[in-house]
Amino acid sequence: MLDRCYNSTSGGYQNYGERGIKVCSDWLDFSKFLNFWGFPPFEDASIGRIDNNGNYEPANCEWQTQEQQNDNTRRNKFITWNGKTQTIKDWAKEYNIGSRRLSERLRRGWTIEKSLTTACPKGYQAERDERIENNKKNWAAKGQIYRKRSKDKKKTEQ
Repeated sequence: MLDRCYNSTSGGYQNYGERGIKVCSDWLDFSKFLNFWGFPPFEDASIGRIDNNGNYEPANCEWQTQEQQNDNTRRNKFITWNGKTQTIKDWAKEYNIGSRRLSERLRRGWTIEKSLTTACPKGYQAERDERIENNKKNWAAKGQIYRKRSKDKKKTEQ
C-alpha cells in the first residue's frame, strides 16, 4: 500500500501514487494501522479499496479475498444485458462459459446474446482449471523468462 502510493520506483506506482491515490495519514504509522484493522480475519485476506479510484482510508477499505481484489480493477470490462451489469467473468460464470472464450467472442463482434447463449465445449470451471494448469506448466518450464521480462520491463519504466 505504502510502496505503491509513495515509492516512485515501485512497479505499481503509476497505477496508485501517480494517479493521486494516498494512504490515510494515521496508517502511515504501522502500529496505528494494526490497531485499526487488527490481524486478517481469514486466510489470504488483504486490505482492498471499495472504490479503486479512492484513497486507502477507513470509509473506502475492507478485508477482501483475492477474488474480490481481482474484480475491483480498472481493467475489468463491464457488460450490460437485459438490464443487468456485471463483469465478463461474472457473465461467463453465470452462463458456464470460459471467460476467455466469452471475451474472444465479443472481440470478434458477436452480440452479447449470441456470446452467452451459444454452447461451448467446456464450462467455466473446466476452462479455468485448464488455464491454471497450463500456467503452472509454463511457469515451471519457462519461469526464468517471465522473471527476466518483468525485470527488464521495470528497468525501462524507470
